[in-house]
Amino acid sequence: MQLSFAEKKAEEATKLPAFPVNFHKVRSHVETVLTEWKTSGFFQEYTDHSFIHVRDMLQTVEWLIPPETQSEMTSADWFMLVLAIYFHDMGLIITRAEFEGRYKDPDFKTFLDNPILAAEKHAQFLAKLASLPADVAERLRYEEYVRFSHGKRVRAWLEGGSAFEDTLSPMRDILEELVRPLDPTIRRDLALLCESHTLNGIENTTIYKTSQP
Repeated sequence: MQLSFAEKKAEEATKLPAFPVNFHKVRSHVETVLTEWKTSGFFQEYTDHSFIHVRDMLQTVEWLIPPETQSEMTSADWFMLVLAIYFHDMGLIITRAEFEGRYKDPDFKTFLDNPILAAEKHAQFLAKLASLPADVAERLRYEEYVRFSHGKRVRAWLEGGSAFEDTLSPMRDILEELVRPLDPTIRRDLALLCESHTLNGIENTTIYKTSQP
């Protein structure tokens, strides 16, 4: 298993008492889950979010973060960044059991009753669904819900909170096992990082605090 520059920096943090996780186990599990993502039968028309996407992001941070900033980053900084890259899109993963039980999810029902798209775009979306076979339309409808909520999903799974508390997605159990050794505060901050890529105005530090004591 060849680690990127960022991953090597992140792994150094596991020598500290605050980050007692098996870094290689975390990476291996995430790679396996995301590699199988495209074989699930969902999001077939969607951008590739398999582990290839993770590798691309890990390469990107090497040139995106200025050298002078990298030199100031601690191993803990790299750890949080790399794990956020690993986990941030795992909320997109849908299992067949979850899909079949979708109408048991009150949040999905709320999503259906309260369209997130502007009226014109929502009408276009409904027209598209109406033109498709019923099973395809149902899949696309649920995929749109998951795409919209995947940041909240992965945040809830990492925090271990009450949101998305159904037992239909094994992703929650997988993530719980991987991050269980971490302090709840670290899990919270990691969860916030993962959710942040789906939020608007993330640069507004009066809303999103840069310090989380």
